Amino acid sequence: MGRPLLVISAISAIVGVTVSGLALSVGIRENPQGEFIDTTTGAIDYAYVLFFFLAGSVPIFAATFALGLALWFGAKGLRRLSHRTRK
Repeated sequence: MGRPLLVISAISAIVGVTVSGLALSVGIRENPQGEFIDTTTGAIDYAYVLFFFLAGSVPIFAATFALGLALWFGAKGLRRLSHRTRK
C-alpha cells in the first residue's frame, strides 16, 4: 500500500502545483488593477500571491488525491472480484 500511496501523492502534488501556478500566472498577467503587483512601484504583494497559490493548490491536491485513491481502490476491488472462484 505504501508505494501506490506515494505515487498518488506525488501526482496529486504535481497537478495541484501546476494548475495553481498556471492560474496565478494568468491572474498576474491579466490583472491590470494591481491586485498582485502594485502598478505604481512594481512591488509584488507576496502574502496575497502565496495565499492565492495555496488557496488553489490545496483543494486541487485534495480532489486529485481523492480521485486517485478512489481509482486505486476501485481497481483493487475489481481485481479481487475477478479472481474469486464461483462454486
